[in-house]
Amino acid sequence: MFRDNRTALLQSYENRLYALEDRLAATEKTISEIEEFIGFIQSEIVGVKEALANRDLVSPPSVTVYFRHSAVGRGKTSEQPMENPEFPPRLFSKGDEPSPLKSIGYYSSETKLMTALEEALTQDEWEEILNSRLGVFLKFSQLDFGWASRLVHYILGMQLVCKKKFEIWSLVGLIPIRFSLNEFKHITGLNCEYVDNLEDPVVEIIDEMKDFWERLGVNQELGPSTEDLIEACKECGSWSEDRLRLGYLSIYTSYIEARKPSSATRARLARLVIDLEAFENYPWGRVAFKNLMRSVKEKEIWKSSYTIEGFVQVLQVWVYFALPDFAAKFGEPLPGDHNVPLIAFKGSRGRKFMKENMLRQTRINNYVVKEFFDMFPRWEIEDDDEEDERTDNIIKAMYGHFGPKQWTWERSHWPPTGVTKYVKSEGSVDLKRRSESVGDQGSRKRFCPASGEENESMVTILKDHMDDCFNKMMDGLSSCESHIKLLNTKLGTVEHKLEAVILQAGTGGTKEDVAQTGEADAEGAKPVGDDQTDAEADPNIGSNFMSKQNEQTDVPSESVNDGTQGTPEPSVVMVDPAKCDIDFDQVQKDKHEKGKKAAQLVARAKSERLRKLAPTQQSPFKPNNTAKEIIPNKNVRGCGYDPFDMKHVKQKIGVLTDCLKKIRKSLF
Repeated sequence: MFRDNRTALLQSYENRLYALEDRLAATEKTISEIEEFIGFIQSEIVGVKEALANRDLVSPPSVTVYFRHSAVGRGKTSEQPMENPEFPPRLFSKGDEPSPLKSIGYYSSETKLMTALEEALTQDEWEEILNSRLGVFLKFSQLDFGWASRLVHYILGMQLVCKKKFEIWSLVGLIPIRFSLNEFKHITGLNCEYVDNLEDPVVEIIDEMKDFWERLGVNQELGPSTEDLIEACKECGSWSEDRLRLGYLSIYTSYIEARKPSSATRARLARLVIDLEAFENYPWGRVAFKNLMRSVKEKEIWKSSYTIEGFVQVLQVWVYFALPDFAAKFGEPLPGDHNVPLIAFKGSRGRKFMKENMLRQTRINNYVVKEFFDMFPRWEIEDDDEEDERTDNIIKAMYGHFGPKQWTWERSHWPPTGVTKYVKSEGSVDLKRRSESVGDQGSRKRFCPASGEENESMVTILKDHMDDCFNKMMDGLSSCESHIKLLNTKLGTVEHKLEAVILQAGTGGTKEDVAQTGEADAEGAKPVGDDQTDAEADPNIGSNFMSKQNEQTDVPSESVNDGTQGTPEPSVVMVDPAKCDIDFDQVQKDKHEKGKKAAQLVARAKSERLRKLAPTQQSPFKPNNTAKEIIPNKNVRGCGYDPFDMKHVKQKIGVLTDCLKKIRKSLF
């Protein structure tokens, strides 16, 4: 195990050594290029002097031309300028950017923590932190900044594809704007200097640190959470220097890390608070920027809701910086001369047509202007940042490396098709209004038709809409008619079957007998008992007519044809009630009951059903507002809940008293 760890450690050191060697070689190459450039300038100066002496002035080549041919500091050189440089594609297709469905969630600028901190610190302690290098966060917390979630969502939906981990490019109309460490530093005014092991500093754990962590009530291996610091602010009245540490930790937790209130922060960075001076001068701007960019890059903004960790309000102020005219109208700029843009705007929320107003802007700040070599921030090897030639080409084009100094952006540079395909959420309403840009260099105004054309188009739209509604209504009516016919057919079938059942119950015969009887009645067929075989097959036939048997006894039957033909007399089967095991009274009752049920079904009477209390309404004490006895399970109508019924009241009161006693014992 030890050997494996040692081998892995040696391998990592070896990889770092190779990376340093590569960087050293690139640096040496850059130095040689600079020396070559210096020699070139010196030779040109000599040539100019000779030309002036000879009165034969020869125009020397421009210095900027040389820079067009050389990407110093980026590790790439070219002898000729690129005629058609490649630029990054859109992240989402034009006009198909994700719509903002819900507000973006965030954890920065925790109001509860800042309020508790202001109450816990003295006026001198608050002023000391306010005037420190991290005081910009306290000043921002006092602004009551208006969070515009839609504005941030729109600018993220206009992104270009950028392979770099700590950089964003967005496209406003045809103009690209950048959000990088340079812009973050300009907006916040924080320390963003480069240091090794930025997010993993070596801090010695001393007794003073252990005591302070114990006061905070935090595990020694973890950093404090927002909830931990809120509780600590309530108990820090007797603290002295530790109250300042509590204030700096609150800034670190609420703005730099800005995680979920219950989540612990990184302990290695939080331990720096033991040395207040070192904590104040630490490059927290770089830490906050990296934390924010990691969260932004991994979010799927086409989902209905998402939450961004880190100091997300900087993105809104970045839009104000990039679009100054837009900021003057919608950002509510504060009076006074503010060196830090973060505290120069109050922000605004709930504004309409933000995207349309953004696309109308003509005065745009692409980025913070610096020397060409300083346009590319330096990152650690552990950050594993990728190179992106296409986004670098944007800066090179703006600095005149691919042609004229005043680069003009055209539609051909930004194809409308994006690289990200996503499925829109069901039920989402697309409320965005798509605006069209007129001309490559002209003003970006939305196309408005003439009044006559607008009226005609509105009439056409309304007519089509009404026709569509009418067709849908007719289709619905036709389907209802067909459904009613089908139900009538089914109802007739049911009634026919019920009649057959009633006849069967009345005659005591089978279904076949009832069917035969129905056919005989329809055809005017012969009476019952006409066939001798029927009488022999069923000796009990005619048993329901026992009341008339005494009258028919020994009475000769008359011929159907009045005796003109010698037809045999119909035979009648006589059944002795004393010897028969049929209960005729019960048969009569069953007949009556079946007829009653059949009539109820035909009349579509409501079937009797058992009603019970819902599980949430079941309670030992039912006669209250939330758990009533809705309908008693009896067949007596008008016997519902009686509020004056004192039956079983004592028993219910006893159950309720026992329940209250148990609750009291569990609480106390």
